[in-house]
Amino acid sequence: MLHITWPELKPRNNLVLEKPTILVAEDLTPSQFLSLDLKNLAGMILEKTGRTSHTLILARASAIPVLSGLPLDAIARYAGQPAVLDAQCGVLAINPNDAVSGYYQVAQTLADKRQKQQAQAAAQLAYSRDNKRIDIAANIGTALEAPGAFANGAEGVGLFRTEMLYMDRDSAPDEQEQFEAYQQVLLAAGDKPIIFRTMDIGGDKSIPYLNIPQEENPFLGYRAVRIYPEFAGLFRTQLRAILRRCQFWQRPVDDPDGSQPRSDLMGEGRDPKSDR
Repeated sequence: MLHITWPELKPRNNLVLEKPTILVAEDLTPSQFLSLDLKNLAGMILEKTGRTSHTLILARASAIPVLSGLPLDAIARYAGQPAVLDAQCGVLAINPNDAVSGYYQVAQTLADKRQKQQAQAAAQLAYSRDNKRIDIAANIGTALEAPGAFANGAEGVGLFRTEMLYMDRDSAPDEQEQFEAYQQVLLAAGDKPIIFRTMDIGGDKSIPYLNIPQEENPFLGYRAVRIYPEFAGLFRTQLRAILRRCQFWQRPVDDPDGSQPRSDLMGEGRDPKSDR
């Protein structure tokens, strides 16, 4: 997240997009995606990226359409040719004729108009039919998603899925990296409330470098707060990062599964620098 706080430290790559371009690749890591200049990135085709990929979540937050699962061999020969990518319908139209191009030009105009109307509606307060006030909050997994959520009318963050910081990488984020990520969300939120969910690892969120054994039913097994005693060092590091950033803000911290952490996890009896 350093590139958000200090843009001059943004990772650089040799890819220069001089005009609206659909990027085709086998896969992209989150850091590779964040190093791209999004101004001319019209869309992406990623062969191996799954629907829950961190990169896909970042692309969605940046309003970049993505098609995944297309074999690169089938489309490589069309490199450099005009194309239309419709991620909503799962369509890639290469060398579209006038009728297809005209259809998508109209569709884009209507989408822009709808987006403007939605932005106006998002700025209004929400009430039920019986006139009860309803707070609208967003779920986010990265700092990059926060500004868009608030721009679309979110009155807070109902759940910050902090475990996303631990995914798609070779080692756990240290305290400073987490601190910077949480700082960006808090700065974007202003005085809006945020609920931080401490790392909900396990189940569908496998973290290879933690070597958590596979289970027949991981959703009801060794996950979330149940792993904290074994990975107490990780848990303490995360809490320190949250509390450092929140010392001047009142922000609730949510424990996954609705459980309370054991008091000995916060004690001084274990090495706070230990990963386990």
